[in-house]
Amino acid sequence: MLEKLFGSVTPYFQNKRIALEIRKQLPGFNTRSYNYREWSNYNWTEKGEEWTDSAEWKRTLIENTLSKYFQPQKDILEIGPGAGRWSVMLATIANSLTLVDLTSESLHVCRQRLASFSHCKFYQTDGRNLSFIAADSIDYVWSFDVFVHIAPADTEAYIHSLSSILRKGGIAIIHYPAYGGYKGGFRSSTTNHFFQTILTKYGFRILEQLDSWGDKNIHTVKAHNDLITVFEKV
Repeated sequence: MLEKLFGSVTPYFQNKRIALEIRKQLPGFNTRSYNYREWSNYNWTEKGEEWTDSAEWKRTLIENTLSKYFQPQKDILEIGPGAGRWSVMLATIANSLTLVDLTSESLHVCRQRLASFSHCKFYQTDGRNLSFIAADSIDYVWSFDVFVHIAPADTEAYIHSLSSILRKGGIAIIHYPAYGGYKGGFRSSTTNHFFQTILTKYGFRILEQLDSWGDKNIHTVKAHNDLITVFEKV
């Protein structure tokens, strides 16, 4: 209430709330029920490209992450495809592409967009559980603009699931908030310290972390203090 009353004057109460969420690993705004309501009613007319800074931003991100670590004809999982912003590209290189999302609306859009690809599978998840995917069946995982809105406890549940479904040597690339949402954007209270801790806990090794890329690192995810981490099952 204090944050709402004084937020236009000072960020003091917002920062106090965020600090509490980080310390207690609370979901903040980003409960599963909140995310379900938010994304069930979202207008996907722009196909998720409203969050793409530019065509060059997207192309060079693919070059510096996906094309660098994902080999063709492998089994790929995408968590939170939205309207298929990355899914078409993933489908063109995959042996199989599994898409999981919290909302049926998103999966409906993706089914239409990926209708020409027969090797895609679609599943609705509860926002933390991937037990319906067979153990040791996935080579690569991609998730962008998704974990930035997932609460710490649910993020840990997903990472735990990945430790089962990824094959040994499998690689995941996940975009998430590094500092618990201090720069707004309805980011969850996940931090890089927390994310690194759970990766170690569940047997993963970090290969790379980046928040900028491209010529002279001109492209970034720094607007909300986000981070992209590439990690491997060992």
